[in-house]
Amino acid sequence: MAPLGWRWRGIKELPQHLIVTRHGIGVRRPSWYETRPGLLQAVTLPSIACQARPGLFWLIVIDADIPQTSLDALNKAVCAFSFIHLVRVDPAAFSGMVQGGFSWIWNACRDYVLTQGIVEDVSKFVITSIIDDDDAWRGSVVRRVDAHVVSKSDELQRQSTDYRRGYLVRHTTGLLMTFRHGLIFDQDLRRLQPIEYLAHSMISELMSIASSTYLPVRSRR
Repeated sequence: MAPLGWRWRGIKELPQHLIVTRHGIGVRRPSWYETRPGLLQAVTLPSIACQARPGLFWLIVIDADIPQTSLDALNKAVCAFSFIHLVRVDPAAFSGMVQGGFSWIWNACRDYVLTQGIVEDVSKFVITSIIDDDDAWRGSVVRRVDAHVVSKSDELQRQSTDYRRGYLVRHTTGLLMTFRHGLIFDQDLRRLQPIEYLAHSMISELMSIASSTYLPVRSRR
């Protein structure tokens, strides 16, 4: 949880923050499930759990055919965290999938948060983030993202109600952020190494479905 006493002065309500992680979708190799779930539980889970706040939800998207033993272990690992949800999807049931794309996962998550009542007012802004199932965030990432969105909230609201943009795009105002700099564990050297990476295909896919207007954001180490 966030440290005691942490709050946003002057802000009545933070936007809801939905984190999405893909885990084993379409994977049919038993050997994958011998190692990857352990990384999720040992690396990714602690880094997100320590940043939980009201309105934060983590959607871990799993394959409908996930092995039962792996599903049981995953349920056991996340059962103590009410903000974590397992979203089961069947890749064979989707159409219009694009290699390297992400929109069909977003569609499944959208349907889930609406049917589960996680998002009740679709007219409000929602923060959405992506983290892989073998990655970790620094403990301040959620707070930094929240703070930046709050700092731009007036501008976002102004753009979303600008009738000069036309009724087809008024509601699609958004904000795109990326953290390009991080650390990667070099297995040969057995140490962390700096890395700079931008998933172009994922960003392009998000840009095509999320917003028509973006405010520039510079990533910082």
